[in-house]
Amino acid sequence: AAETAVSQMEVDDQKCDALPDSPPWCTTGSQLQQLQHVAPAEVAAPSIALNVEPCAVDRKYCSGNFYIGGCPRGCDFTGSSSFARTMHYKRYHYNVFYSLGMNDLPAIDRWTSAQFGDVVNEDRVCVHC
Repeated sequence: AAETAVSQMEVDDQKCDALPDSPPWCTTGSQLQQLQHVAPAEVAAPSIALNVEPCAVDRKYCSGNFYIGGCPRGCDFTGSSSFARTMHYKRYHYNVFYSLGMNDLPAIDRWTSAQFGDVVNEDRVCVHC
């Protein structure tokens, strides 16, 4: 299972690198590790356009493996705990969150959640407008 997760992250990294106007920080390997060792005050929070496909940076930020000081999707959100970042992605970037497959939902439920969000107690922000 660990090998599958690693290979999936490598595939995600390749998809991110293949984007036509991929931001320079949306990279893999050593460059990403270099960013992790820089103090958060020294790194401005990067911004992924809202319509860009989910990539490895989204997965690492949302899962708590990578913290850069702010939401990589360009929001004002600056939560530092992985739980807060996960909840932020579920509310404001649910299309990205569920597209990452970071849950155990069946394929059809994952698709509907990516399109319309999941049932939660708080309002969600429409990602289509």
